[in-house]
Amino acid sequence: MFINFDLKLPKIEQNELNFKKNITRETYMIASKLTDEIITRTRSGRDYSGKPFTSYSLATIEHKREVMAEGIGYVMNPEQVTLTDTGRMMNSIKVTNDTTHSAIIFFSVRDRAIIGYRHQIGDGRLPKREWMTISATQRLWAMEKLNEALR
Repeated sequence: MFINFDLKLPKIEQNELNFKKNITRETYMIASKLTDEIITRTRSGRDYSGKPFTSYSLATIEHKREVMAEGIGYVMNPEQVTLTDTGRMMNSIKVTNDTTHSAIIFFSVRDRAIIGYRHQIGDGRLPKREWMTISATQRLWAMEKLNEALR
């Protein structure tokens, strides 16, 4: 599961190398800001559209209380749905550039990606909680930033 911010450019000649570096840096900065916003929003208990997440089950709330009592995680309120327990899923979200000037937001740890995906789609056991997504407003902001970089 990942988010790809793709910018299709024609082949770049050697004399346009600085332009290429600027676009690559800009896509990385945009993706980094969006990643921070995804994590902050998720930890506040809201999905990509700003709606509160579906409540945790009673068993999950009890588990969160245990994690909180042990002091091993990031749980502040076991009843608030933040998709954060130990912090490993959120901490595994990374940003990189590829060779086409795109920036990719991805999970660096496979099992954390699986957990994130199960929350995202709802797997029958977990309700659907769309968190690893950007809003239309964020998408417009990203496009405006890319347009500014191309000027």
